[in-house]
Amino acid sequence: MSRIDHMEKVEKPTSTRKIAEDFSGGGHAARVVVALDNVSKGYGNQQLLDNVTLNLCRGDRIALIGANGCGKTTLLKLIMDEEACDSGTVKVSSNIKIAYMSQIILFDDENATVLETLRNAIGLPEDKLRSILTRFSFRAADVTKKVCSLSGGEKSRLKLCLLMQDKVNFLILDEPTNHLDIDSREWIEAAVEDWGGTLLFISHDRYFLNKFATKVWSMKDGGVTEFVGGYGEYTSAAKTTVATVPSDKKKKVVPVKEKKPPATVPLEVQIYEAETVLDMLEAEIEQHLANAEYEKMDALYQKKQEIEARIASLYDEWDKA
Repeated sequence: MSRIDHMEKVEKPTSTRKIAEDFSGGGHAARVVVALDNVSKGYGNQQLLDNVTLNLCRGDRIALIGANGCGKTTLLKLIMDEEACDSGTVKVSSNIKIAYMSQIILFDDENATVLETLRNAIGLPEDKLRSILTRFSFRAADVTKKVCSLSGGEKSRLKLCLLMQDKVNFLILDEPTNHLDIDSREWIEAAVEDWGGTLLFISHDRYFLNKFATKVWSMKDGGVTEFVGGYGEYTSAAKTTVATVPSDKKKKVVPVKEKKPPATVPLEVQIYEAETVLDMLEAEIEQHLANAEYEKMDALYQKKQEIEARIASLYDEWDKA
């Protein structure tokens, strides 16, 4: 153990090649990738978008957030020209190539092998196909697996492999880490990190949001509010906004209660607050343990369990929203 303590620390080795050459960004893209001008869209009595005007620019990494049913997927379909606006225009620049990966991944032929699926898409010799698949962690016998037998993570890798062969420069992801194991999540995160183009994504994964978002589009009541900054900055700003209530004479700062936030507080902010409290509580527990102050442990552990249960409940509520 003493020798280990004095050994030089090195980075964890990786057996996979980086896929930077596939995630090259697809070449030059216009400064304004997508322009939405007074866009409105609704179904029946439900108005999902009401005169929305926004620009998505080259290099943006935008997290699209909002309650389920608010219109996030509809907005993606408008951008991909799969839906038409009721009014207004959505203009995608002519040199933009879009790749879209939905949370439900499907292939044309589920009984085809991984190798056959790629061959049907690009028609290269087998040695070239195997070389491409290796960069997406499909090796040896992996390429002979049938698509229908692949895990969720393997299907995500294969779908990204197919998408990247068209040299896209605008990637749209819908819940890319949903239902994936830890290794698959890490692979997707590494792939997105290598991505050099423009990114628009929907996610409930707080780690993914914090890691990749440089802007946030928040959808609510037919509008889309743009926030320039990371997701952590967005939640902090939203918390401050909720805690500040304007009056006729001056603004009055109202303290936000820890246990029962007002009903108007966004769910993501409630989760952020609860997890912050949990982090502080765990630090306090560790400090008391280090000082052998065991008499305080019962109350702290009980409070810790209450907060963990609240966080789990908030995530359940977010998924059902």
